Amino acid sequence: MAVVFRPLSPPDDEEMLALHGLNPGYRVERLADGSLLVSPNGALGSARNAELTRQLGNWHHARRTGKIFDSSAGFVLPDRSLFGPDGAYVSEERWSVLSRARQEKYFTGAPDAAFEVVSQSDERAQQLAKCASFALQGSALVVLIDPYRRTVDVWREGAQAELGDIAELDCAPVMPAFVLDVAAIVAG
Repeated sequence: MAVVFRPLSPPDDEEMLALHGLNPGYRVERLADGSLLVSPNGALGSARNAELTRQLGNWHHARRTGKIFDSSAGFVLPDRSLFGPDGAYVSEERWSVLSRARQEKYFTGAPDAAFEVVSQSDERAQQLAKCASFALQGSALVVLIDPYRRTVDVWREGAQAELGDIAELDCAPVMPAFVLDVAAIVAG
């Protein structure tokens, strides 16, 4: 079960980095209102995330464009929320302009593509809100895979579509030649 904490004052980015450093293994995200969301993941959920990361990594290795991120990366959106999608992609043109020091911090802005895989502790409404937030604040592609409902939701340029039980998803044009193997992720 995901837990929401409401601190007296919202932690800033530096305090969030310190919080993550002091609590390795815990996934803590900051919502736009300053609340903190802690959502644990079980073994099967972790296996699904690993499969997503593998697919993203294989695509990146073949193309060498931009940067790929796993669930431990943080993205600070314009509304000041701080989310760590299960997988993400940032184009080379957006990544390469950052200094090395800036690359060590949270990424400021939404990723070009964000991927979420629902785990047993996630609430669908929270996941939909998180994905919509990415889409509304700059992500050109957002993918939500729900292995429990056996459905995929996708946001392209802000518009949401529920695709149902699909085996693959073409992620072009944001990620050219990347076809996400949804069936392999759902299988865990």
